[in-house]
Amino acid sequence: MVSQLKNQELIQDNINNKFSSEVQLLLLASRKTLSESNINKVQVITSQVIDWQQVINLAKSHSVIPLVAHNLQKYCAKNLPDNIKTILKTEFRSNAIKNIYLSKELLEIVQLLKDNDIDYICYKGASLAASIYGDISFRQFNDIDILICKKDLLKARDLFFSMGGKDYFSINIFTDKQKEYYVNSKIAHYFFINCAYTFEFKKSTVFLDLHW
Repeated sequence: MVSQLKNQELIQDNINNKFSSEVQLLLLASRKTLSESNINKVQVITSQVIDWQQVINLAKSHSVIPLVAHNLQKYCAKNLPDNIKTILKTEFRSNAIKNIYLSKELLEIVQLLKDNDIDYICYKGASLAASIYGDISFRQFNDIDILICKKDLLKARDLFFSMGGKDYFSINIFTDKQKEYYVNSKIAHYFFINCAYTFEFKKSTVFLDLHW
């Protein structure tokens, strides 16, 4: 086991050496748990002159800013420029607030499904963050994902319509002809292909992807 871990670290070193310092830092800091070796590497990289704005941009584009912010603050805060500390704290806090809000909405939706005898599974989003990271603030997500049985699709759709949900795709993406097809057939071809039905709630502050 020890030799395997050493081999894995050697392989990781070879991979990392092919990337810029900024990319190496992203790969190291976007982990739930850092080994002592990883922590040392993070501290060495952050003690050097690097393009911090690129690090921030990379973390945002790969949706790992919460983990990067947490790990950099935890293991090398003294190496961070003051403006970068501020950005990381702001980004982490903003994501945490949004996640708490979406988690609250998820609980309300789950209760609604329970009350109407619709079986469901929560996945991605808050449920994945909680199960993988043990903390919903460590993952970036922008919507709520629910999986149900196909037989309950129309029932669930009508239920969400009744609570003010809007059909996001038919409103924003479909052509007039496609909208007409949707209205006439109840479920548009798009949803059959992708097995996803997206609802928009509360003035576009909540998006729900209903899967089957």
